[in-house]
Amino acid sequence: MINILSEDFKNHWNETLSNEAYHADKTAVSSSGLKHLIKSPKHFKKLYLETESSPDTTAMRFGRIVHLALLEPNKFKDKVKCVPDFGDLRLVVNREKKKEWLAGLPEGVEFVSTKEYDALLQVIDSVIENKSASSLIKGGVFECSGFFRDPETGISCKIRPDIMRLDLAVLPDVKTSSFPDKETFSREIWKYRYDVQMAFYMLGIECITGKRPEIACFIVVEKEPPFEIQVFECDVGMINRGDTAVRILLNRLHECVKNNHFPGRQGDSGPQIISLPNYTDSIEYP
Repeated sequence: MINILSEDFKNHWNETLSNEAYHADKTAVSSSGLKHLIKSPKHFKKLYLETESSPDTTAMRFGRIVHLALLEPNKFKDKVKCVPDFGDLRLVVNREKKKEWLAGLPEGVEFVSTKEYDALLQVIDSVIENKSASSLIKGGVFECSGFFRDPETGISCKIRPDIMRLDLAVLPDVKTSSFPDKETFSREIWKYRYDVQMAFYMLGIECITGKRPEIACFIVVEKEPPFEIQVFECDVGMINRGDTAVRILLNRLHECVKNNHFPGRQGDSGPQIISLPNYTDSIEYP
């Protein structure tokens, strides 16, 4: 269950906490947890508090490995291995060779195909070529877990930003997109509520360090060749919208935790009146 912390809690960074341990901690709410709460408190309880992490989709897996390649290249070399060519896998002997190779991988190591590995190298080259993206990544602090008390509700919160450039007062975040043009990615920001994520990160950094980042931006990596890179700076309206949503959600979560009650969308309000959608007004009868 999410903790409500006392005022003497010390907001802090934990630089040694693993990604797995961070996600396993359900006593603090993360930005992904708040996004579940947008659907309803009932969704939050089921999907965040009671459900183990779901298996990766192909897109999620590629995005995660891209993060590793860009932000933690030393770990990337150790944690990601390219599968050798075992020949025709219709042959039993070749399938056994591959099975034996996979069984010999250290725990936590992921394997990728030659095609995937080449794609990752191309992504790295694209970032190096993009001066805005490479300057934001170089010199950053990567994947550092932070824990803080929400000043208004006391809710225990956690963040794990991709990159922090506290020296520049900039908060960059790496995303992947099927087509990273401005219009498409703007829709994806709303679809995945990246505005909530960024605002929550900024709140956490301010609580821990006493300084709020002045700029938040996205480093967007195209999922397919030529793996174009685009950098987008969040405008004031986006961050303000995210700040408002974060405050509403934390207040809602506080009530749920305090009363140990996580209602669904309709709650206890009874039946709601429903009408046909507005677009039906222009449709001829019947």
